[in-house]
Amino acid sequence: MSLSSAFKVATSALLARQTEVSVNARNIAGANQPGFSRKTVLLSNPMSGRETSGVRVDGIVRAQDAALFNDLTIATAADAAAKAVDESMTVLKQTVGEAEDRISPAARLADLTAALQLQAARPSDTASARDTLEKARALVRTINQASTTVDRLRADTDAALGASVDRVNSLLADFGRRNTEVVQGTLVGADTTDAEDARDAVLLSLSEEIGVRVLRRENNDLVLFADSGAMLFETYPRTVTMTRTATYVPGMAGAAVTVDGVAVTGDGAKTLLSGGRIAGLAAIRDQVAPAFQAHLDEIARGLVDTFRETATALPDQAGLFTWSGGPGVPAAGVRQVGLAGDLRLNPAADPAAGGSVEMIRDGGMAGAAYVLNTAAEAGYTDRLHHLVDEIGTSRAFDPAAVEVASSSVKGLTAATVSWLEARRKVGAAAAEQGAVVLSRTTQALSNRTGVNLDEELQRMLEIEHAYGASAKLLGAVDRLFDDLLATVR
Repeated sequence: MSLSSAFKVATSALLARQTEVSVNARNIAGANQPGFSRKTVLLSNPMSGRETSGVRVDGIVRAQDAALFNDLTIATAADAAAKAVDESMTVLKQTVGEAEDRISPAARLADLTAALQLQAARPSDTASARDTLEKARALVRTINQASTTVDRLRADTDAALGASVDRVNSLLADFGRRNTEVVQGTLVGADTTDAEDARDAVLLSLSEEIGVRVLRRENNDLVLFADSGAMLFETYPRTVTMTRTATYVPGMAGAAVTVDGVAVTGDGAKTLLSGGRIAGLAAIRDQVAPAFQAHLDEIARGLVDTFRETATALPDQAGLFTWSGGPGVPAAGVRQVGLAGDLRLNPAADPAAGGSVEMIRDGGMAGAAYVLNTAAEAGYTDRLHHLVDEIGTSRAFDPAAVEVASSSVKGLTAATVSWLEARRKVGAAAAEQGAVVLSRTTQALSNRTGVNLDEELQRMLEIEHAYGASAKLLGAVDRLFDDLLATVR
């Protein structure tokens, strides 16, 4: 090997070690940064004839596992969707509690039943009649509040959906800038590893809001699809839109979220989003909350029907419980949308509204023709016993609104609480499972692509030794040049 070749080898080796030192320092500095991937310097020894021409830096690459990263985006989207559902289900659960809780419709109805039984034992006792009235008032208030909570929850969820849509558009714009930086850097052979890390971080943030699928193209270019199949990004970001609704009433449908003009939520969507916060929020706003509202409406209708007043040759009329469509009784077996929020006590039985509490015992809230205690007997109990029996009597319910075509109002109130609790437990289990899968997938990817400080410190020592060897070679070449020049002189 000539002295010039030896000099070239030594200097190129020193420059290569300098690059390795820089990358090693970057790895150590980024060890605790989320999303940072381990960087490695690619070296080669090009040959010039039979001799090596030194050490060449071919580039800097980062550790990556495309399959695991794809799994991480899916796990992130699933976790976000499950958490959104779980949080909303908790709000609904707080409205009605467990079946045995005093705030549940089932418990309130049980209290009313007990009050009616006590009043039947003491039909002349005004205090017992007033207690029955207050128990009925508490039941109405519980159902009204639950209906209001559903409307409020849907409005809050709609607002959260709108905020999530805004974040998606912002993240897509950021992703576009990062992707352009990576593609352009790849084309000119620049180090794009940090830019790729930044792009992946944006992609993970995006997957929290909406399920994402990634297609990789040449020059390190990425194309993004929603998990429903709609295009999110290809050369430029597509627009995600949603018309917000500030106030909800029962029966109102929420606006669909669209991606590049394609609906991905709501009844009009050919394929629905399955992951991301948007999917979870849409499920609550468009499915779970309206289904719970339907149960509440049927409970309210069941109460009006159970406590209705009857008279020979006259239509049935609302009794202790009435609504804005009163004094008539809602059609049997058909949901009256919004009735849960419209349910109220019949003022004819409420002394605070000018009524008489004795009408609970005697009937006649719909007029004199509906009075059953025509003799005005203080010990009359037939009406009270009849109401207690009716609470447990099976009647028709709308199968499109609840799971059973017939049940007693008592059975339906208990079944509604159980229905909600079952779905809350499913949501909680999904959220727990999603968190576990996300944690394990994150750890697996970190093990494959993250920085191990012990390995980096060991690598630092190896670089130092290699640097020292290159320096010694350079020193030896320098001495040989000195000796050669001294001989010439």
